[in-house]
Amino acid sequence: MKSKILLPLLLAGMAAACAAGYMSVDVPFVNSQAVDFSKYEHVYFIDFMVNVPDLTLDADAENKRAFMDELPFAIDKEITHLDPPYWAMVRGLLHKYCPEVEIQYDNNVFFRDVFRSHPRSLFIAGKVNVVINKLGVVKEVKDGEGNKKNVYAAVQSWVMDLKIWFMDGDSGKTLLQETYTEKMEPGEGNTAKFNYSSLLNKITAKLGSKLQPRKVIQERYILHK
Repeated sequence: MKSKILLPLLLAGMAAACAAGYMSVDVPFVNSQAVDFSKYEHVYFIDFMVNVPDLTLDADAENKRAFMDELPFAIDKEITHLDPPYWAMVRGLLHKYCPEVEIQYDNNVFFRDVFRSHPRSLFIAGKVNVVINKLGVVKEVKDGEGNKKNVYAAVQSWVMDLKIWFMDGDSGKTLLQETYTEKMEPGEGNTAKFNYSSLLNKITAKLGSKLQPRKVIQERYILHK
């Protein structure tokens, strides 16, 4: 092992000794992707565990929109929705009785059979938790005559925590696990759907940026006589 390391160093030293000078150049390199999506025949999206307050909101539909319509542009791969048998029932029971539970996907007996039935595939699973805090604030407003006065107003603060797993179905192992948190204070007229999708869009944008290969500039030297 030492000989393999010493030989390049020796050659570099000899080259430097024979050179009259050197020139620094910037060379672009492409970093490897966090997940190599090209090796999979299929990429499947499994409905997330969702823990949100009771709102007039279809969180599952918003999650599917974000991850099946938007994320494919980042990974250059189509994402297909997968509804494993009994998964909707499992999600419902966990949401009702154990909303804080976090599923361990590695070596999970339930998902092992799902993975085996879809070879050479990558699976996306996750958990979304939304907390809405109500705050009281004092605002300065003008009345009809233009006079300023202070009034009490109730505002909301939304916090979304999202954990996402990318799993190799053949090995049953997690390739990448990411956690994101986004916050916002929505306007008075905002709908629950608008607030939820706004937070989710911020997270998927960050995730897409991480999943895309990026060019980095590294310094190299050209020796000359």
